[in-house]
Amino acid sequence: GRGARTTNMHPEVSGWLLVAFSFSVFALMFVMLVVKLIAPTGISLLDTLRADDYYYLLVPLTVPVLVISVYLNWVSMKFYQHN
Repeated sequence: GRGARTTNMHPEVSGWLLVAFSFSVFALMFVMLVVKLIAPTGISLLDTLRADDYYYLLVPLTVPVLVISVYLNWVSMKFYQHN
């Protein structure tokens, strides 16, 4: 239709981008949690993450907040639709 949004990206490309993004987020969370358990490495990025006391908890604790927000949004939508 006239108002339909079109995209030039092929589904295969967008699928691979989604897989790459998901893998990178998982790898970042894994590194942020595991780096606390290893000895200093001499790699400045890993040693900086190891010395951090805030951001390594921020990423994993964002997931429950996101789930709660999505659930509350869904409940609000249902109340609005059936009222």
